[in-house]
Amino acid sequence: MPVMAQQNLVVNGDFEEYSSCPQSESYPLQAIKEIEKCIGWRTPTFGTADYFNICATNPIVNPNTALGPQQPFNGNGYLGALFTSYTGGAGTDGYSGIMWWEYIQGRLNSPLEQGKIYKFSMEVSLAELSDLMITEIAAYFSNDPISSPNTAALTL
Repeated sequence: MPVMAQQNLVVNGDFEEYSSCPQSESYPLQAIKEIEKCIGWRTPTFGTADYFNICATNPIVNPNTALGPQQPFNGNGYLGALFTSYTGGAGTDGYSGIMWWEYIQGRLNSPLEQGKIYKFSMEVSLAELSDLMITEIAAYFSNDPISSPNTAALTL
């Protein structure tokens, strides 16, 4: 009979490990974006996904955010992203265009192995004061990190 075991392969998948508490929302030209304070996580584009944690004193990145209270599913932290249509997009300056998409990129502790079955799950919540929502969300697994110099939708 095969032995089954559960192992979380996602580095810091619960967003609890951090180098310091987030201080504000991220900005495109920051040398180190706030999301990078959450160990193992970054944004692969010019977009500015954010790190929220109960330790934050700034209400913008505290779970009692101005967009409506969003308590972590588990623990003290979570990541958030903005998907909207306003100036932002595929231009070489990172802003030209009409869409602003933010992405979150993490790492696995070890590579996935061919022939093995894996399960991926995540909790998703729409901020209470959002006036837009997306109808699809996905995860993309790759051997190499993704990188894009703008905020346009990734075509993967």
